[in-house]
Amino acid sequence: GGSITTDILMSRNVPYIETDPVDAQLIKYASNAFLATRVSFINEVAAICEQVGADIGKVAEGLGYDPRIGHRYLQAGIGFGGPCLEKDLVALINFSGLEGHTPQLLKAVLDRNDEQIRVIIRKISGLLDNQIMGKRIGVLGLAFKPGTNDARSSLSLRVMTSLLEMGAHVVASDPMAIPDAKEIVTSARYEEDPEAVFKDADLILFLTAWPEYKDLDLAQLSKVMKKAPSIMDGVNLMSRKAIESAGFKYAGIGKPTG
Repeated sequence: GGSITTDILMSRNVPYIETDPVDAQLIKYASNAFLATRVSFINEVAAICEQVGADIGKVAEGLGYDPRIGHRYLQAGIGFGGPCLEKDLVALINFSGLEGHTPQLLKAVLDRNDEQIRVIIRKISGLLDNQIMGKRIGVLGLAFKPGTNDARSSLSLRVMTSLLEMGAHVVASDPMAIPDAKEIVTSARYEEDPEAVFKDADLILFLTAWPEYKDLDLAQLSKVMKKAPSIMDGVNLMSRKAIESAGFKYAGIGKPTG
């Protein structure tokens, strides 16, 4: 079996190495832990950007032009979710612990990802004058990334759960992931039409960077919301100018204030 696999890989000029099972498992764990580290790193840099008045979009773009770094997994946002990155990071941390090693960097990566949820909640609270209870909040994006119906381990759902626990009314939409989300977060309301989440909302959250959300007519939709509507763009999908010119208060990730 192995020789057949090797022949196929060689015929397609695919790099391969022969390892024992422990090496193979650590390759997978370490790969995903490294990608998770990049996400937590760029979110930490985004926090610094907010403090000094820099734009994380420009900073990440500049970083990515260094060929040693590249642009992938340098998108500031709500953090890493999904079925692989967090699971494999936690597995590597636990595996290390069994062998008597304390992986301080990996624990910090995981802690920083948890902190990013708190960052998002604080930004939401600030836009709502520190009053989340009783507010109607529309959520756009439930899948852990665009192009999938997978909402398992999605940080969007963790944000929603926190808001519901704080007494908010949450109405959510996603092009593909509503069935998954309904099974996990049962107390939110779900709408197939993304425009429906704007009706009577106090605040809109962009939590997954679905490209079709860029086509929403924000100026028109702001008219069906409460007074002084706000948008928290947790994935930096939209430009600040587009959001504010449509009449919204704005908050993003790693963006200068004012």
